Amino acid sequence: MFDSIVVFENYPVGDAVQGQPEASELQISNVRCLEQTNYPLNLIAIPGDALILDINYDRSRFTAATIDRMLGHLQHLLRAMLQAGDCPLQELDPIDARERQQLLTLAIAPTIAHPLEQSFDRLFAQQVQQQPHAIALICDDRQLTYAALEEQVQRLAGHLYQSGVRAHTVVGLCVNRSIEMAIGLLAIWRAGGVYLPLDPEYPLARLQFMVNDAGVSVLVGHRDCLTAELTSDLPCLYLEDLLVTPLAVEVALPQIAATDPAYLLYTSGSTGQPKGVSVDRQTLLAHCCGMAEYYQLQPHDRVLQFASLNFDPSLEQLLPALIAGAGVVLRGGSVWSAAELLAQLQDRSVTVANLPTAYWRQVTTAWQHLGITLPSQLRLTIVGGEALLVSDLVPWQSLQHPAAPAPKLINAYGPTEATITALTFVVPDRFAGDRLPIGRPLPNRRAYILDPSGRICPIGVPGELHLGGAGLARGYYRQSALTAEKFVSDPFQDGSPARMYRTGDLARYLPNGDIEYLGRLDQQVKIRGFRVELAEIATVLSRHPAIQDTTVQVYTPASGQQRLVVYYASYPTAISVSEAELQQFLATSLPEYMVPSLFVRLDRLPLTPSGKIDRQALPDPLSMSEATAAMVLPTTPTEIALAEIWQEVLGLPQVSANDNFFAIGGDSILSLQIIARADRAGMKLTLKELFAHPSIGDLATVVSFGAAVPAEQGIVTGAVPLTPIQAWFFAQPLPDRHHYNQTLLLVVPADLSAPLLQQVLTEIVRHHDALRLQFIATDRGWEQQHAPMGDLPQLQIVDLSELTGVAQTDRLTEICSQHQASLDLAAGCLLHATLFEMGAGQPQRLLLAIHHLAVDGVSWRILLADLQTAYQSSVRVRALAAGSFSSPSRSRTSRSL
Repeated sequence: MFDSIVVFENYPVGDAVQGQPEASELQISNVRCLEQTNYPLNLIAIPGDALILDINYDRSRFTAATIDRMLGHLQHLLRAMLQAGDCPLQELDPIDARERQQLLTLAIAPTIAHPLEQSFDRLFAQQVQQQPHAIALICDDRQLTYAALEEQVQRLAGHLYQSGVRAHTVVGLCVNRSIEMAIGLLAIWRAGGVYLPLDPEYPLARLQFMVNDAGVSVLVGHRDCLTAELTSDLPCLYLEDLLVTPLAVEVALPQIAATDPAYLLYTSGSTGQPKGVSVDRQTLLAHCCGMAEYYQLQPHDRVLQFASLNFDPSLEQLLPALIAGAGVVLRGGSVWSAAELLAQLQDRSVTVANLPTAYWRQVTTAWQHLGITLPSQLRLTIVGGEALLVSDLVPWQSLQHPAAPAPKLINAYGPTEATITALTFVVPDRFAGDRLPIGRPLPNRRAYILDPSGRICPIGVPGELHLGGAGLARGYYRQSALTAEKFVSDPFQDGSPARMYRTGDLARYLPNGDIEYLGRLDQQVKIRGFRVELAEIATVLSRHPAIQDTTVQVYTPASGQQRLVVYYASYPTAISVSEAELQQFLATSLPEYMVPSLFVRLDRLPLTPSGKIDRQALPDPLSMSEATAAMVLPTTPTEIALAEIWQEVLGLPQVSANDNFFAIGGDSILSLQIIARADRAGMKLTLKELFAHPSIGDLATVVSFGAAVPAEQGIVTGAVPLTPIQAWFFAQPLPDRHHYNQTLLLVVPADLSAPLLQQVLTEIVRHHDALRLQFIATDRGWEQQHAPMGDLPQLQIVDLSELTGVAQTDRLTEICSQHQASLDLAAGCLLHATLFEMGAGQPQRLLLAIHHLAVDGVSWRILLADLQTAYQSSVRVRALAAGSFSSPSRSRTSRSL
């Protein structure tokens, strides 16, 4: 029941021995006592002429230095009691002035000056001027140079300003994950507005609350995201229109004050409604400059932008890279599988990756089981969002590339109210301890651990973590009372008044100065009258070799008796472990009242879109049979594989084996992605089978792992009706429909054969009939037809070998712009290819331009894979082995109508 005990000795044997009569027949000449205790910490007080304090402790639980500090605090308190008279004990400080100063030295990080007289626009403009043709953004099949990004941001900012956006104007940005989300937020800032991210995946009611609560004046986004239910009477600006519409007149954009708000981010609120956190421009700029320096970002870096727009790390993953001149790789619409993430890291040469801890944990575990090593160019990985466990390091360390330096792993911590990241801990190659700390405050920041009376806690003593210094938000938007409650005066700041933020997180200083996160104060619970920290149970259970992931919750049934419940996922290769075994394992480290009575095994813990544990999706532990009827978790390998594909394509955190694909967001277009991804996973499906068996449970019974059933073969020619999206495209008042295309500039080997490439491109156009579409304006409107396999456009070859450096890059950019604009919708081929010869022994460049009517993100990946396979096959046998034809666009049209 107790971890410590204080005892006043009540057997004064020494006094009895000294006072015995000399003439007594019974003389005690020697006294020896053997004392044994089961308590880790014992303080024994021996009264007498002087009070003697004797402390006994378990050396496996406490160090000598810790005991010395305890005795020092006790000695200081006893002296203070004598001097304070009637002062209540809780008002006495256990530490003296010297120790307090030592703790303040740990709490206050060094000061580093940043160019805050600049603005983000100016720092970004420097990169545009220094390296206009460097790649700034990459997303799926699209990329933008710094010069192109600047042009798009300036154009959109002008449209926003003409629409009335000024300083303090809240602008809601509702876009699909794409390059436009970066363009949108940068343009909002340049026009002077306040950026409010609106994730289209959020429930409509939550989006409506955010729009109304923030007082949004204008909405910007993709047309399919700005629904009528969301926009109501608000003015809407559609990116599809604005980014292709030049400004009628040049707009002189205003200078914005550094203290003006930059963004408004909504987080979960205890009242049942989200609360907005407002951060000003100067605070955001200081953080971005600091992180660019801390992460040592350089122009050659490629930084992964993974987080959701509504999650503030998305800004840290984007902005510091842009002011450092690095390239940013934006995650597309779906959350990548482990294999897809690995492919992105490799193909995009990502050097810096910032990932949610829960997602990173699952990915590294999957890689470990596949025997994968990390890409050699990856130099830095940052994880955050929830506690990083010591057990997480095992799979991570197994992934190290034998021929490359181990990438640095950083455990990052920071609430939204303190502008993204406040503390970091660089994980060493070998860590000895039970908990990974969250480290120390970043430069210009402060991290105090205070007791309920506002005093600094001694080393090892838990208290509430308070954050101060640079980085604090302005407060909660339109909630002055809550702001005053959470953002309080900093009593340790010399000079001008300053604030600090009460995080509500329980933490403690470690002897080496690092801070250890212990959990949430508001998640502290009582079980049968005992205080229980749920994080401690999860930490102990994570040490079990079979446990991959776990969370501990309190369950209150109808009886009202609270019970501890463990939700856990075990490693795929682990031997099945029983509830009794887990209880016995926990009982070896925890008191009886902390051993949970309910254990629920899941295939994997559900995650939110931001990568955290989705506690709302955890099943009821006492009615698993009823929950299973509603949520049937996939069980067989085929079902699990299908579920992962559905979750990625539909953007859902979890799907049931009984869910109907079309009832949860699927359609005929998305079904093509399901078929393509299943094929890459080695599963053979047809559209007919998906339509006939729309649930995972049924579909798994018809999956085959042999040869795929071929679609109709042969060259498709003749007229076909416009699809709905094509009809919409031709209904738009676009200035030049020929320019609505997508381009890729590929780096190809110096010895690539141009004649062989021409042959491959011809067969690619033959293979994918959508590339032979031609669109003709008639009296009846626009019509499309497949052109016959006649005169196909020839591969154009441009020799740039006589140019070098900037001159060569400028000429390359100029010709690329000319060629990508040369597509003709009526010509009968929507593919344009140009090969640039860069000089002897130098890698060549291959420009591929395809009209958007014939290509999207999914088909780009298929085309590039076909191109690589066909060329490699042609090199070996000088003949193309392209395989079966892709499903003709005529079939796709008929199925979508």
